[in-house]
Amino acid sequence: MFGIFYNILLQGRNHARHLGSDVSRVYLMCGCLTLFIWFLYPICWGVSEGGNVIPPDSEAVFYGVLDFCAKPLFSLALIFGHWNIDPGRMGLKLRDYDEDPDYFGHRNAGQREKHERGVTDGHGVVDGHTGTATGTDAARTAV
Repeated sequence: MFGIFYNILLQGRNHARHLGSDVSRVYLMCGCLTLFIWFLYPICWGVSEGGNVIPPDSEAVFYGVLDFCAKPLFSLALIFGHWNIDPGRMGLKLRDYDEDPDYFGHRNAGQREKHERGVTDGHGVVDGHTGTATGTDAARTAV
């Protein structure tokens, strides 16, 4: 658990800081919320099953509140925190609902056109229009 705390507090914060102050602020907010809640889980166990200080129904309520804070509350904090942050700054590319997905991850339009025409670089590409194998794939299937 302390290894995770170290990664969230030091390593992750350093990476978030490089993405900008707004990303760093959201990361710090969500990270502190996560660490605080995760720190309370062992305390909950200690006062309930570990030390029999609180009764089982109070233990269930304690765990329920922690689970609510750890899942839905954290999710809402993450969504609202990233509301005005451009996903491209974090290396993400989101597409519109009417935009075709780029399954092959081509870097530019020239590579996409080559793939659609079935032009191969010697590694073998299946022609997207006819479904026939080209390049080394065609040679393997012919043998």
